[in-house]
Amino acid sequence: MHHTTGCDSIVYLHLSILPSPLLHHIPDTVILPGQSLTLHAGGADIYTWQNSSGTVLSNDSVTTVSPSASTTYYLTAFNQGGNLVYNGDFELGNTGFSTAYTYSSRFLSAGYYCVDTNAHNHHSGFTGSHDHTSGSGNYMMANGEYLIGTNVWTQVINVQPLTDYAFSVWGSNLSPYPEQAMAQLQFSINNVQLGDIHTIPTPLETWTQFYEVWNSGNNNVATLTISNLSTIAVGNDFGIDDIHFASLSTCQSSDTIHVYVGHHHD
Repeated sequence: MHHTTGCDSIVYLHLSILPSPLLHHIPDTVILPGQSLTLHAGGADIYTWQNSSGTVLSNDSVTTVSPSASTTYYLTAFNQGGNLVYNGDFELGNTGFSTAYTYSSRFLSAGYYCVDTNAHNHHSGFTGSHDHTSGSGNYMMANGEYLIGTNVWTQVINVQPLTDYAFSVWGSNLSPYPEQAMAQLQFSINNVQLGDIHTIPTPLETWTQFYEVWNSGNNNVATLTISNLSTIAVGNDFGIDDIHFASLSTCQSSDTIHVYVGHHHD
């Protein structure tokens, strides 16, 4: 009789099922000629607004339109999976990423950065007293390098091929002189620029989210990079926080909003 020895094995497969967004948005609306209307939506992580010709108007939950004639707007929304970025909120401090900037607790010159809770504690001319995550945690604060394309933040992440991912970051202006220059963030993956240049807006103590969507194609690895394209030293100072990279749900929600342009009748 033939005897076989060995051990049985059990393989556990963990599946992450992402629900489609429970999308809600502004109803169909009538406006007068020359009026503007803010379209807003909620219930999802990622939004795309397009007009009837397919032009992307906004990747935010809100967008403002001023149609001269009745127009249909198209809204597409996704939910994100779990964040694949390590220490994307910087709560573990200055670890888990690489950068071409130089770390210093006194970042008085261009190309230096720090990870802490309040930029003013490290540069008397900066304003930035709270992070985006909790209001009291860490974030990355940088005295913007004026050599174009200097990498601010880089991390290498394993990915699944043929999958859509969203790459996002929250940015904040730290300088009291933004009229001279504002930071211009550019995303890239595997050394290929991704999407638009994102200019951090001027209001101090305000966090704004920027994101792009990327399909992994045949890639198994994604080298994520955030660089600053501004070439002016004064005013080019910024904070970043809550860096997020996650797969998008295979199911999406979409809807249309009709904006009717009416006329006065005498």
